Amino acid sequence: MAALFFVALSVSCKRSEPESIVHAIPTDTTNVPIERPAPNTSVIAGKSIGNIELEMDAQRLESLLGAPDLSDSAMGKSWMTWYSDNSEAVSGKYELNVFTAYKDDAMDERVVRLVRVTSPEFTVDSIGTGKKMSDVTSKFPAIANVGDYTFGKTKGFVSLYDDQDGGVAFEFLNDSCIGIIIHPRGQDVTLDYRTFRPDMTLK
Repeated sequence: MAALFFVALSVSCKRSEPESIVHAIPTDTTNVPIERPAPNTSVIAGKSIGNIELEMDAQRLESLLGAPDLSDSAMGKSWMTWYSDNSEAVSGKYELNVFTAYKDDAMDERVVRLVRVTSPEFTVDSIGTGKKMSDVTSKFPAIANVGDYTFGKTKGFVSLYDDQDGGVAFEFLNDSCIGIIIHPRGQDVTLDYRTFRPDMTLK
């Protein structure tokens, strides 16, 4: 089981300093506070979720997040899923889902093409999971329903709304946002996301 993925997602690397710089070392360190960077829980439409960026080398994912809890790969494409340790999410656990594919026809590098997150820790323009559709449309008026899929056996349908030009999509269940997806700006989110939800009915 992976640790809480939003912690791993938001890990920041320490900036190295030239060796020539000499730091004074305090003789008594018992009361010296340890400064830690604030977690990166931002979602940037068309660009990134936390420290996971579109077009980043897929090989970096495990160094940032550890091994995925689930992985489904074929034909050079892969869906990887990390689960949180919580049990508060609608589906039981919060998820981070990452889709990777070959960067180009040379087929020598796989890159991140799409990222989905369900944790309310991550927000785009103050919008996170748990918000109502009216809240989302007030910030993203361009979203349009592009597909629907069945949620479990008895919980109804999830509707997928995409701001294609903006590079961000939202999933709604019973008027509540349950997932945020980032994708390349100008690209229909369903082109890649339908491989994760093959039962999706497109609009």
